Amino acid sequence: MPFVVLAIAKNREKRGMIVLASALVVLGVAAKRVWLLFTSFIHPNVYGASGITAGTFNAQADPANMWALTGSYAPTVPECLVALGVISVGVLIFMVLSNKLVAESGDVTAEAAE
Repeated sequence: MPFVVLAIAKNREKRGMIVLASALVVLGVAAKRVWLLFTSFIHPNVYGASGITAGTFNAQADPANMWALTGSYAPTVPECLVALGVISVGVLIFMVLSNKLVAESGDVTAEAAE
């Protein structure tokens, strides 16, 4: 869809259409990632596995019985903080770059008006 939107020359001159195409690209990438995530649960990664390992010491001590244990997973506080930090750094980089690009494009339009 972004290609179709930007295939028309007049749409490439409109800021709103460029933003729409960019948003569609981001949405498409996110949808593809979610699709890959959900379809990966259809088939088990380890055939013959009867459950999720709890990751306990007993499971590590007896590799033959490791998959017989079932457990659940919940992210720990450090994992949540790392994920939040990665997202924050991404947002910060986006904000800095977008401010720099907007400031540069504003200078160009100001010079063109003179």
